[in-house]
Amino acid sequence: CAGAVAGLPDMYQRISQMSGKQMVIFGTGATKMEESERIAEMQKRNEELIKTSQIPFFYFSGGINYDKQKFFGKMILKMMKMKESFDLSDETYIEPLIAKVSELEGTI
Repeated sequence: CAGAVAGLPDMYQRISQMSGKQMVIFGTGATKMEESERIAEMQKRNEELIKTSQIPFFYFSGGINYDKQKFFGKMILKMMKMKESFDLSDETYIEPLIAKVSELEGTI
């Protein structure tokens, strides 16, 4: 589902089993990093889970490999007028994640 982070609710349910561990959560998707409003909407949809856990959450642009999609995935992409693969990833996008992990490593 667009704007929802797959597996996030399950992850937060398991947090109590991981007490004392340092964690970060990140998601990837087809939304461009420059589309800050859409990313903010996605974070807002997941805000309750993110805030209550106090685990840092990061979003990164990814891409879509059209050729590797199964029938249903291709149908959805066609409805969205997306018929080609694309890659929006950029190594510089993960710099805040690396900084946070480095910070957390210093607190262990």
